[in-house]
Order: sequence, then structure tokens, then C-alpha cells
Amino acid sequence: MGLYTIPRAIDQTIPRRLIIELILFSGRTCFSSFEQYIEVCDYLCLAHEATDSTILAVMLNETPSTLSLKP
Repeated sequence: MGLYTIPRAIDQTIPRRLIIELILFSGRTCFSSFEQYIEVCDYLCLAHEATDSTILAVMLNETPSTLSLKP
């Protein structure tokens, strides 16, 4: 993501927090990388991985009793 300024600014880096806020404000649902997805989830305090077989079963549209998790 680049920052367009008038007059042209000296090379500057955009803070990650600002990038995440712009992504959310724009309503963008596609991320350029899995790392960016994780950053947005962390910013919103959302889990980005299943931590329980019940949650995983709901995501896969299965009942928890029929889901078999292999260690």
C-alpha cells in the first residue's frame, strides 16, 4: 500500500496500524497475505485459528461427535 501526498513526501513508511484501519474502513475483504489476515484478526481481537473441536465442527458443518481430530 502506498501513500499519495501533495507535495511529494520524502520516503516514509506507513504504520501497520494505519494500514489495518484503512483496510477495515474501506470494507476490503480480500487480504494480500495470510499474515495480513492474522494482523487484522489480532487488531479486532478475533481468533484466527480453531482452538476447539466444537468450533471446527461448526465451521465444517458437522456435529462435534462425528468429527475426528487426529493428533
